[in-house]
Amino acid sequence: LIITVIQILRIMLEYIDQQTKKLQEDNKIVKVLMCCLRVYLWCFEKCVKFISFNAYIIVAMKGTSFCASVHTAFSLILANLASVATVNIISNYLILLGKVGVVGLSMLAMFMMIDDPPDNMPSMVLGDLGKISSPIFPMLVTGIVAYGVATGFMALFSMAIDTILMCYCEDQDTGGSQNESLNKYLEDTKKNAFSQYSQLSSA
Repeated sequence: LIITVIQILRIMLEYIDQQTKKLQEDNKIVKVLMCCLRVYLWCFEKCVKFISFNAYIIVAMKGTSFCASVHTAFSLILANLASVATVNIISNYLILLGKVGVVGLSMLAMFMMIDDPPDNMPSMVLGDLGKISSPIFPMLVTGIVAYGVATGFMALFSMAIDTILMCYCEDQDTGGSQNESLNKYLEDTKKNAFSQYSQLSSA
């Protein structure tokens, strides 16, 4: 709902910007003000989307309400700002490399299939490759389809990264390996598991 309100405000601002073009040409202050408002709303929308996305991860982790999860997600991100920024930069770079790699390999495979069709493939798969005069158009279509598929899979990969990151931030916030009650619980669990295994082995 908040994102929808922000998007409506951005649409309204764009409409006002179109209606005040003449005024902006005469008054530079109005033009600068409109530019600042557009940038502010764009940044605000991106921040709200990012926090909301992580809030849904907290909802899945803890089962808390959305508003409480927003507060938790914002606190965790603020407390681990350096880690979040580093992971996001690296993950975005890897996701971009993944998309480029998938698109490039798909287009290369299409070019090789057109240039030198394999003999062991059935004719219904190959079709009329001999009638293709230029491989450019099939390669472009293949690249577009491959980009769509890669974007879908990489979005899932990105969600997994963000989920693991939020779990790490939550673990750091609750004490992690320094949490004595958690360590005691793990030690008791290991002792019970080993004792049950010993009893089963002796039986």
